[in-house]
This record gives sequence, structure tokens and C-alpha cells, in this order.
Amino acid sequence: MFSYCSTLARRDTTLFGYAPGGGPGGHTTMRAGYDALAGRIYADGDSGPDGSFTSSAVARDRYTLFGPASPGPIAFTARLHVVGFAAVERQLHAGASAGASLREGSDPAVELGASAGPEGYTSIDQELALPIRHFVGESFELTYTASASGYGLQSTASISGQFSFADLPPGYGVSSCQGFSGGPVVALAPTSWGKVKIRYR
Repeated sequence: MFSYCSTLARRDTTLFGYAPGGGPGGHTTMRAGYDALAGRIYADGDSGPDGSFTSSAVARDRYTLFGPASPGPIAFTARLHVVGFAAVERQLHAGASAGASLREGSDPAVELGASAGPEGYTSIDQELALPIRHFVGESFELTYTASASGYGLQSTASISGQFSFADLPPGYGVSSCQGFSGGPVVALAPTSWGKVKIRYR
């Protein structure tokens, strides 16, 4: 699984088309993509007058923990800050949903979502947190996803996520095959502006 390292860091796809049964001028828009280098992912769509949409993005990368040698594994956290919404403007049969997930390897994912029915609106502004333990130099695979779907009259959904690492001890960091960097975190000693000016004169 970890015998190669991809350098393809950016992927973006956009789809447009007419919604089935939408009539003249009816259209459905769908968009999904991710930037593994920046740790961003998104998916959104709009059913138009009468149609349906499904869009999703899957970002998967191999990460390696680096830092001072340690006799045991280092504990830290992978996070995905998720913002989005699902909305339906009409009363007739319609629905919309948006969701995101985060997982390590083939382990069960942590996930969240929002859904809306006729004349409904639900928003998301939450963080997915995944505790991780690895030895220095050890590689591991993480996958984060975003999806949006809807059907019926004027349903809309949108979701985006920002991936990051947290709780890394001072001096430790994470790098990935596709260029993402999560550290290292360096401990800082208190000082004064005068001392800084003297140092760089």
C-alpha cells in the first residue's frame, strides 16, 4: 500500500448539465474537488427547477510522522473542519443533504452530515476529530471526503472541509506524499522586541 508516493497534488472537477424533466431552461449543476496540498475539499450542487444531483470528492494521501526519536508512539489528532448547508425552497417532494467523513486506513470513519426536506434549511459548522498514534518515521493513510446531493424542486447543498493536524508535541510534524505539511511545532522561549532587534542587526 505504501510502496509509492504520488506527486499529483491538485485535482478539480466541474460538471454541468440539464436536469432530467427540467423543461426549457432547466439545469442541474454539480461541482466537486480537492486540493491535497492545501488540505481543502468541497462538493456542491443545485437541482434547478426539477431534477437531481449527486457530487462527491475523495482525498486520500500517505502521511509520515517526523521528529525526535521516541521509545513509544506519538499521540496527535487529525481534524477536518466542515462548513456547509442543505436547503429546499419549495413545498413539493424534494430533499437535499451534505456530508463529510475522515478515516485512517480501513478503520471506521468519523462522519457528520446535514439534510433538509421541503422548505427546509440545515447548516453545518463542526469539526471531525480522529485520534492517531504512530512512531516517528511511520507512514499512515488518511482519507477525507465531501458529498452533496439533492432532488426535486430547487434543492441545494454545499459543503467544504479544511484538513489539519493538531496536538503534535513540540518538535514533531507530519508530511505527506502530495505535499501537505503539518508542522513541525517548535517550542518558543519568551523574549523581548529589543532582544530580537539586537539579534538581527
